[in-house]
Amino acid sequence: MVTWVSAAIAVLMVLVLFLVPAVVSSAACRKMILAKINAAVDGETDFAGFSMGWWKGVKVTDFSFSDSAGQASVEIKQIVTKPHYGSLLLGNLSFGPTEIFEPKVAIDLAKDAPDRPPVSVPPVQRIDLVVTGGRLKVTDRQAKSVELSQINSRLNLRPPGTQTDFEVRAAVPAPDKQAKIQAGGRLVPETDKGWSLKGTSGTLTVDINDLDIESLGPIFALAGLDVQTKGFVEGHLISGIEDGRFENLNANVKAKNLDITGAELKGDRLRTSGLDFSVKLSQGKETINIDVNVGREQILKSLVGSVCSSQMPPYNRLAGQRPCGGSILQDSWWSKSVQEAYSKGQQK
Repeated sequence: MVTWVSAAIAVLMVLVLFLVPAVVSSAACRKMILAKINAAVDGETDFAGFSMGWWKGVKVTDFSFSDSAGQASVEIKQIVTKPHYGSLLLGNLSFGPTEIFEPKVAIDLAKDAPDRPPVSVPPVQRIDLVVTGGRLKVTDRQAKSVELSQINSRLNLRPPGTQTDFEVRAAVPAPDKQAKIQAGGRLVPETDKGWSLKGTSGTLTVDINDLDIESLGPIFALAGLDVQTKGFVEGHLISGIEDGRFENLNANVKAKNLDITGAELKGDRLRTSGLDFSVKLSQGKETINIDVNVGREQILKSLVGSVCSSQMPPYNRLAGQRPCGGSILQDSWWSKSVQEAYSKGQQK
């Protein structure tokens, strides 16, 4: 009797193993999944194909979403992931290798999205994510657009207390050239503090190559920054992170035809035909050490002659200029360090 019962249970488990993927991959189950998603979001979601296998994982093809206001839309050619099914049964979102192919995101700020409560989704605990061939297009209220292309990223997300790695690359097209942006690093949040800046350690690197910052206007608008920018910037930054603070930061920045103003600067305006400087920063629990290295030629030609700011009176007096209004840079470490660099250059 016991033998027959055991055999029946074994056969039932085999049937479940084979039938569940077939049922989940069926057209009827696809319609049910879409109905539940669309009932939970303010917009319309669709996908052409949905399949599941215990070993192959889950594959979704031709995914699309658009909100009811027409402000945001998403299109994805294909999503392939291998969920940790045991974790999902316990209510934890955990995934193995996951690939997102050719995601396209469009945001139109001219169309106001209605206020709505956020959808409650449990946080992802673990994932090995790769994004290939992504695009992000943002249009501001003046119908000016910027599109980031060739977005390729990698994220190895792990629970707090263990190391998470990330890397992202993108291109910013322009009429006569294409700028490239790259960032990456590793983060280790403390177990008891979770994902917060406090208690996090790791490293961060950022590389920018010949970026036309005027093209980023819609991105600034999306971030809620009222700032107008012109010019080209390239730079490199590498820094350690300890307990949420930057440690041993090194940055090199070059800019040309720079012109930055806007409400965020409270009346100040930074304008220079050329700028080349490096910054080294180290920070303790109670002290910050900053070393700004600006060449004497750069100070005389770029800062003295063309920076319009009431916060740099030595330069304005030397150049015979009248100071401008504003207070955003007043008593800042940047202004003081540049003035000290200029004084050292005068003594040589």
